[in-house]
Amino acid sequence: MVVVVFACKSNEKSTAQTISIEKIATTQLGAKFERKDNGDLSLCYSLENEISKWKNVIVIDRSSGELIYGPKKLNADVDWHSTEQLVIKEYPEVIEDKTSNSTFTYYYDLIAKKRIEATK
Repeated sequence: MVVVVFACKSNEKSTAQTISIEKIATTQLGAKFERKDNGDLSLCYSLENEISKWKNVIVIDRSSGELIYGPKKLNADVDWHSTEQLVIKEYPEVIEDKTSNSTFTYYYDLIAKKRIEATK
């Protein structure tokens, strides 16, 4: 006689963390935001106006729910450069030349909590 026993355990911690991250992001950014996970961190930014590059940006430690970066209002595109750095492409306010697409690109180190200039 062969007896097979299967046991399933729901991963409640994962669900609770997801809800917690969503709640933190909604509180900081409002109902519309983009989320990009990278390891234990989540980069979240508001999607207030699709035409404008202005957005509120935060990085949340998913294991603790702690804000690692932000909230910061940037006129920029923000993405992951590595597991510990963001790449930020800021769009300066242009008054005279409305067609300028120039950007200032730099990195932000989440561990050292400082800006690192991009080398050209």
